[in-house]
Amino acid sequence: MERRETSVLRTGTGPGVSGPARESAMAGKILRNFRIVSEIGEGGMGVVYLAEHVDLHKRFAIKSLSRALSGEPDFRRRFFDEARKQALLDDPNIVQVTDFFEESGEFFLVMEYVDGQDLSRLIKSKGKLAESEALPIVRDILKGLRFAHAKGLVHRDIKPSNVLVDKSGRARIMDFGISIMAGGAEKSLTAAGAAIGSPWYMSPEHILRPREVDRRTDIYALGIVLYEMLTGGVPFDAETDFGVKEQQVRAPAPDPREKNSEISEGVAETVLKAMAKDPAERFQDCGEFLKAVDDADRKPGVRRPPTVVIAALVATLVASAGISAYLYTRSPVPTPPAPATVPLVPPSKSSGSLYALIRRRACCPRLNTRSRTT
Repeated sequence: MERRETSVLRTGTGPGVSGPARESAMAGKILRNFRIVSEIGEGGMGVVYLAEHVDLHKRFAIKSLSRALSGEPDFRRRFFDEARKQALLDDPNIVQVTDFFEESGEFFLVMEYVDGQDLSRLIKSKGKLAESEALPIVRDILKGLRFAHAKGLVHRDIKPSNVLVDKSGRARIMDFGISIMAGGAEKSLTAAGAAIGSPWYMSPEHILRPREVDRRTDIYALGIVLYEMLTGGVPFDAETDFGVKEQQVRAPAPDPREKNSEISEGVAETVLKAMAKDPAERFQDCGEFLKAVDDADRKPGVRRPPTVVIAALVATLVASAGISAYLYTRSPVPTPPAPATVPLVPPSKSSGSLYALIRRRACCPRLNTRSRTT
């Protein structure tokens, strides 16, 4: 089943994703000091355009938020409140918001343009990532989240398509605060076929009590992202969003080593702790999560043997047991009788010369003797 992306961008698109630009009716239009070049992404919460500053000749990504959002009476206040907070998130691992404005009843966020691709596209192109590639990415995400959480911001929609990886390999988070801005517009978005958040990455409390989430919901989502990087798939999937959410709430988190035996024990334990159903059993903040990742990365790689190796070992043990049982139960081979022995009788004095001859023949088998007649 192909997952349906319901965030600001579709899978494989983003404010820095390389790929063919899409034709747009907005192309060539001037918004403030920005000329729209092309459309580079679309999702349930809006459209993203590649734009160029008319004076600086520098590229930016501009996000036009959905009319379903902007039509809400309280949205304007939420938009400006959250945009100001996002503009303060000046961190190397967060895509920075550089400007925001309202024009003709529409709301726009201006972001730095990142030359790279989003994480969902990277996973899709490689199938899965080795620990040596996945762990640096998750470290970058954790550092960005730690900075945002310290500012009081919870992302609420961490997933691969909201993480950009630039050409140097650095990961950056985007779309902070969009789900909070959407607050009262959830019904409108749902009616339009979109939802706030992605079921495949939602924590149980996000599903059951969406207004009560804290930073631990981001930790849960990042645990699923790490699982997906290492295995190439999400831990919970179903034909419907409801089915996915049901699994998120009730189904135990699967061990990632069931899909990839090359994952080390320490990393697998880190993933499972991040995906604990009870928030109290997860890492309580990004610092704890980051330390666990570092500790797991330093440990010698204890890996689960591949299924094929286990099957071969079991077959060998069964065969050995069968051979042992056969040898134990088969009839004993009769022992041949010992050869008869003839007692050696000491020679008499009269037969001394004959006795000496016999001894010489025993010591020298090649000695030839001729019979003589007496």
